[in-house]
Amino acid sequence: MLITTIYTLSACAIMYVFEGEALRIFTQIHYAHVMLDTIIPAYLALVLMYSLVGTIRGEGKTMVTMILSILSLCIVRVFWIFTILRISPSIEGVLLGYPIS
Repeated sequence: MLITTIYTLSACAIMYVFEGEALRIFTQIHYAHVMLDTIIPAYLALVLMYSLVGTIRGEGKTMVTMILSILSLCIVRVFWIFTILRISPSIEGVLLGYPIS
């Protein structure tokens, strides 16, 4: 888990430093900057979740990990999208669903 965390923090730091250059390869849209600024900080939590799910899966409890993954990555995100778009129909609201779920 330590190696994964170090790699993720390094990759996120590189993306923050070279954000403009990296995005110019693909697009010049303002929302790409907003997306990176919203999602990159949540990657540490994602690393922890995947590491813990992998540990539980390694113990042979595959049904538990499947249910946890479906709940957090699918059901919560779909519920978030339907809820937030009714309250505030903006791309920023949609992007906030990634760190929350």
